[in-house]
Amino acid sequence: MIPTLQNVFDQVRQAYLNDASIVSTGQVATNAALAGPFSAAWEQLIQQSTGASRRIEKTVYLNLPANQNIIIPSAFGLNDFSEPELIEERPAPVVVTGTATTATTPIQITGLSAPLGANGSTVEIVVTDVAETFAPWGQWFATINSTTAVSLIGSVTDGVAGTSSQVSLSSQLLFDEVIPVTRMVDLDGIPQTQLGLYFWESGRIYFTGATQLTQLRITYYSTGAAPTNPNSSLGLDGCLSVLACATAANFARQLGWAIGDSLYLQAWAPETPGQPLSLFQQYIRPQILSQQTTQLRRRQFREKRSKYGTFIA
Repeated sequence: MIPTLQNVFDQVRQAYLNDASIVSTGQVATNAALAGPFSAAWEQLIQQSTGASRRIEKTVYLNLPANQNIIIPSAFGLNDFSEPELIEERPAPVVVTGTATTATTPIQITGLSAPLGANGSTVEIVVTDVAETFAPWGQWFATINSTTAVSLIGSVTDGVAGTSSQVSLSSQLLFDEVIPVTRMVDLDGIPQTQLGLYFWESGRIYFTGATQLTQLRITYYSTGAAPTNPNSSLGLDGCLSVLACATAANFARQLGWAIGDSLYLQAWAPETPGQPLSLFQQYIRPQILSQQTTQLRRRQFREKRSKYGTFIA
């Protein structure tokens, strides 16, 4: 399981600190109060994982308006975007705009310019272009509340109401790969129905543009910067327990609670013979072992070779 930041905060309150509430408004360990301790725990996890685990990969869904030919990741709330690994596209069959997003949990998008389906039904959507907050951005399953409002299932507010939004209804079409090119000049031409190609340079993704709004699925390598959006995927499979315990330890130590030291050892204690593995060791060991095991397979149609060199028929 790849958790979100909100999953970590909820686990801290529920499993380690026995907070009476597991919502962001909290009791003592609110989301805001846990942000600093989580950031420290995340930085330590990344530092200790470097070299032992693979690079962090994340996937995001974005709406690219018609004829737009550039993406600046920070403008889409991607504060940890290192470089793209894979970009895929598909057309969006229905696109509407909204006037606001709520500061409630789950987040609601209101003031939709057109209905997305029948009241009470569930649809898959991609949300972008929300001003003031990045919490509603991304791909969601949404419940249609009315002709002008939807609720984002599983979303958690960051306490800030948003203004404006662009919402596209996901289609049943498969994503097509957008091919990387090595020169900007290779993007020369006029926009077509599909993007087709992209060029990555100086922290920006360039396209020729498309004549219609396009849904993008971007898989990228993360810089390792700590996420701040509670709905952000952390991109690390199986990291929930160690991050929750480490965050709880940092929070407890910050307040001078005695439990802080024992939680810290539970999260980070080095491997000791005869002692249980720390949560970090339990998290990292399978990754190390997976990289030490290589499956060998004979290559198809390989050249014939003899003991003394290349076989000559």
